[in-house]
Amino acid sequence: MADLKFNRDGLVATLTLNWPERLNAFSDEMLRELMAALEELEDLEELAADTAIGAIVLTDAGRAFCAGGDMKAMVIRAVRTQEQRIDDLLWKQRIPLALKQHLKPMINGSAFGAGFGIALACDLSLAADSAKFGTAFVKIAFSGDFGGTYTLTHLLGTAKVRELYPLGDILTA
Repeated sequence: MADLKFNRDGLVATLTLNWPERLNAFSDEMLRELMAALEELEDLEELAADTAIGAIVLTDAGRAFCAGGDMKAMVIRAVRTQEQRIDDLLWKQRIPLALKQHLKPMINGSAFGAGFGIALACDLSLAADSAKFGTAFVKIAFSGDFGGTYTLTHLLGTAKVRELYPLGDILTA
């Protein structure tokens, strides 16, 4: 089963995070598939007006949009060199940048960590009343990634972001 499902229906492209048993945690494979799908959508838009996309919907299979990074894979990545870690962060940062450039994405559901960063890169987030959002990085001793610190600062201001990242508070819909 692919970690990401891609579907296009007219002007709407739907990208579905498809690892429900792990709350759609971002595996490296899923992130590569997501970036490839975003690049494909960008290529389509450049071809001609009749290939234009009106909206990109990021959604989930299961009960959560994204729990953040795949913790089991993070243990394996601990043996990387400093250069490998930097390269890894650089290619992953291309995903929220690509979403920002499309200016059309929407997400659906709860999101934490990297999933929250992706949700923040979207123009519109639709969530059930029960949905929750959080930085979650403090729980795994990370400082934050996926553009969340930048985007959230513009949405909530620096004081609130300086509170959310170190304390790991959870926001409700």
